[in-house]
Amino acid sequence: MIQIRPDQMTAFDAALPEILKLEFARRLRDLYPERTEEVGAVKLREIIDDGFADAKTLEIEIGEDVFRLIHLQFLKDFDLNEPKTQSGVIRVLNNTAVSGTSRLDFIYRHIVPRGRSTGG
Repeated sequence: MIQIRPDQMTAFDAALPEILKLEFARRLRDLYPERTEEVGAVKLREIIDDGFADAKTLEIEIGEDVFRLIHLQFLKDFDLNEPKTQSGVIRVLNNTAVSGTSRLDFIYRHIVPRGRSTGG
């Protein structure tokens, strides 16, 4: 039986966010090559770092949900800065009584399509 020492788990826990950040950058570059090239590697890393910080504040802890939060900024024909859209997204995200997965599901199911259809 293999045993993992506490110091090994600590090292893994410390490395995991960096591994996820690299993976998220790769995924975003694959999904949005023009947009990510336009923002550049430094700004992309900044967006991802900010997304991780926002996710922590919003109690979004599952890696895929963190990616979905960051991904919102890259969706085509979806303006996250449009006031109504932004207000809706912020209100849903701030409802930490609901899981991060449920909040993001709601945003992708209800707010993203409406934001696209109104041109916002």
